[in-house]
Amino acid sequence: MRLNILLIALPALIAAPVSYHVLPTWFGEGSRYWIVDFFVGVAIPLLCLYTLYKKGVGPNDYGLPRSLGGYKIAEFVSISFLCTLAFLASIIVDTIARIYCVIDPVGDPGLRLGRDGFGMLTVVYYATTAAFFDEIFFRGVLGAVFLKNRTQVNTIVYACVSASLFTIAHSGSDLASTISYLYFGIVSAMVYVLLRNLWPLIIAHFITDVVLLTWWLHVFNTGLNGLNGPGSN
Repeated sequence: MRLNILLIALPALIAAPVSYHVLPTWFGEGSRYWIVDFFVGVAIPLLCLYTLYKKGVGPNDYGLPRSLGGYKIAEFVSISFLCTLAFLASIIVDTIARIYCVIDPVGDPGLRLGRDGFGMLTVVYYATTAAFFDEIFFRGVLGAVFLKNRTQVNTIVYACVSASLFTIAHSGSDLASTISYLYFGIVSAMVYVLLRNLWPLIIAHFITDVVLLTWWLHVFNTGLNGLNGPGSN
C-alpha cells in the first residue's frame, strides 16, 4: 500500500517543478500557459487525489478532516496564526541568505502573467493552488506513506524527503531561494508531524503566498513601469 500511494502521488510531485520552470519556456506567457499550467498544476493533482480515493485513501488519511480535527476554534486560529508567522519568517531567512550568497536572480515565471492586467487574479490562483496541493502532496500524502508506522526513523526520513522534494520543486537555481524553501519545507513537515492536520498549514501557506506574491508583483510591475516610462526606448 505504501508503494502504491507513493507511485500515485509521484506525478503530482513532479508537476510542480514542470509547471514552474519548464512550461513558460515551452509555451510562452499567453493564454496557452494558463491552460497548460491549470492542467499540470491542478487537473493532474486532482486526478491523483481521485485515484487515491478510489484506492481507499481519503482526505482523513492525509490530514484533511471535515471538521477542525478535534481543535477548538480558538486553538485552531492560534495554531494557524503561529504557522503563518513561522512561514513568513522565510522572508528573513531569504534576506539573510541573499546577504551571504552569490545571487542569480530569478523571478516566478507565473507572475509574468500579471503584466496583462491579471495581477491579483494570478496571485490568488497561485496562492490557492500552492497552499492546497503543496500541503496535500508534499506533507499529507508523503505523511501517509512514511508516518503510517510512526517511529523516530520514519519521522526523520519523512521530514527529509518532504522538505527536499518541496525545495527541488520550487527553488530553481537561486541558492538563496533554495535555503528559504528548505526552511519552509522543514517547518511544514515538523508542524505536520505534530498536528497531523493540514488545515492550519494550508491557511498559513495561503496567507504567506498572498503576501509574498503581492509584494513580488508590485516590484515586478514597478520595474516594468520604470522601463516604459518617459525617457525609455
